[in-house]
Amino acid sequence: MKLDEKLVYLRKEKGLTQLKVAEELDISRQAISRWEAGVAMPSTENLRRLSNLYSVPLDYLINEDSERPARVEEDNGEKRKNRKWTSWLICMLLIVVAVAIIIGAITVRKRPDKVNFNEVESEDWNDVSTENIPMEW
Repeated sequence: MKLDEKLVYLRKEKGLTQLKVAEELDISRQAISRWEAGVAMPSTENLRRLSNLYSVPLDYLINEDSERPARVEEDNGEKRKNRKWTSWLICMLLIVVAVAIIIGAITVRKRPDKVNFNEVESEDWNDVSTENIPMEW
């Protein structure tokens, strides 16, 4: 594959416009257009910068018969941001669950002013005055 074809392919693969590439390299958009049309060749410095931008070896750009290297996952900060947000969300979820469990444990406790009549043994009934026991229906 020729350099001009590689440049078009790599730019589109990254989802960049000619203008965005030009801004990244601090050159004109027309220069990018000429390189991609095969009318002009980038300088050695620009080839090096393109290699960094597209995360490919310089050898791949220069040599027509050079095979594209196996794609290496790059960590351009986006994945790091996603991991950071995911970690944050998991922590918040765990805090919410912990608070819900604590609140549930506090509110489910038996209240001392209520009597469960199923737990009262029959001999205790003689000693209990039912006037002060709240009745729940």
